[in-house]
Amino acid sequence: MSLHRLSPADRRPSVGRDTDAWCTRCKMTLGHTITAMVGYEVVRVTCNTCGSDHKYRGSKDATAAKTTRRRSATAATSSGAASTKTSTTAAARAARTAAGARDVHNAQYERRMRDRDPAEAVDYAPSLAPAAGQLIRHPKFGVGLVEAVSGTKANILFRDGPRTLVVNR
Repeated sequence: MSLHRLSPADRRPSVGRDTDAWCTRCKMTLGHTITAMVGYEVVRVTCNTCGSDHKYRGSKDATAAKTTRRRSATAATSSGAASTKTSTTAAARAARTAAGARDVHNAQYERRMRDRDPAEAVDYAPSLAPAAGQLIRHPKFGVGLVEAVSGTKANILFRDGPRTLVVNR
């Protein structure tokens, strides 16, 4: 099936799929496999060429375009006091919402981990084959509880929120 016939949901990035990203070791935009996402945002990738695992950085062209858009938006908002006030209020509202979501995730994490021993956690690796209910120790996110495993993806609840990580690779 050609790409133009895929539905928008099938074109969306997801854990285990390939994407183009800037490789910090190769110093080029190359094919990478997505290894971790937060919501719909790609967070970590593994280079298909050199095998390095690193934070997702879009291609140099995409990064340059994003910087240009950011500069344009900053210039537009700084041109009027009313728009600056509105953006500040919106930013404050977004920060409060994010803080509330973190509190909810933290409370859920504490409740689910109450009777669990973190010493039982297994170190995370993409080759790991976890089961639902198993404790995982991730080098960046800490100790998490596997909620569900589906093929090469695992939904894991960490203290700061749920993450989708690649497994069974």
